Amino acid sequence: NDIKEHIGVILLRFFEFYSRFNWKASGICVREGKPINLALREVQAAKSRREKGSKNSDFPLLTNSLQNASIEPTIPTRKKDDDGELNMGFEKGQKTNMVIEDPVVPTDNVARNIRVYERVRIQMEVDRACKLLSRPTGCSLKELCTKPNWIVLQFLVPGQRMGGVIGSKGSHVERIRTRTGVRVRASPKENNVQWRYLRIDGLPEAVFESLFLIVNKVSQYSPPHVQLLIPDAHIKGVMKISSTKLNAILSEFIVRPRIPTNVSKGTSEDNHMVVLVGSHQNIIRSIQILMGALLQVGADENGHYELPRNKTEEVDETEDSKEREKVKAA
Repeated sequence: NDIKEHIGVILLRFFEFYSRFNWKASGICVREGKPINLALREVQAAKSRREKGSKNSDFPLLTNSLQNASIEPTIPTRKKDDDGELNMGFEKGQKTNMVIEDPVVPTDNVARNIRVYERVRIQMEVDRACKLLSRPTGCSLKELCTKPNWIVLQFLVPGQRMGGVIGSKGSHVERIRTRTGVRVRASPKENNVQWRYLRIDGLPEAVFESLFLIVNKVSQYSPPHVQLLIPDAHIKGVMKISSTKLNAILSEFIVRPRIPTNVSKGTSEDNHMVVLVGSHQNIIRSIQILMGALLQVGADENGHYELPRNKTEEVDETEDSKEREKVKAA
């Protein structure tokens, strides 16, 4: 009853608050309605372990770290305990990339399954909402809830190059996700497979940024070659839009109507393979051109591009519908 402001203003302030929120140093306490200082919480958890006779000796280190910390302190790195102790005051095994304390059980982090790259994507959506609501013309609730522009890119990567893309224990993929917020999916390693499948999808600007971390990893030979997959349903329109520009900036580009036979399982055959040859910089520029063409040819009215269903999926759907009709008839 005390709130006098328009609900639209309250919504904008909500997004503005979380657009500035530092999830690395702070969490949310719903019960008290205020942020949590994670470094202080870690010190308190370490002190509790010490009082209970814990063998963990990181309390002095944490106390010194907090005393020397800035206004937004970073959390000292601590290995997970093997004796069932709490992690930063939360139950063992719970991730703390994003912390929202359970109002009923304070040792439970309700955001425990959020990974770093997922937090980045959430932050990007919050920032997008801020921009929409801050426009002089405002925005409708429908526009606010509409999916943002989206793009999907597919690559075929030589088997011996995929290790560099993934990194040791997935470190490079995690770096790409964390820095850009894109989804990265790589096919598993298989014996005697020459080509492996790599898929990247996300906001167009995020996918473009990820190319600077990927192209030099997937390219081979000299000058560099990169193999991109374009769906059969879109290849004609994409080439009509982009072929002249590609010829102007690349040493060579080749369109092959079929993908190689020796590829990872699950790679759709309903694709053309486009081979881009040139410097890394020119390859990235050419992929940007192809992204724009894909959005023109295959995106919906909201600028959301997804891969068309392949023939196998269409057949399966038809068979499923026939089975449903039989069941209804029976």
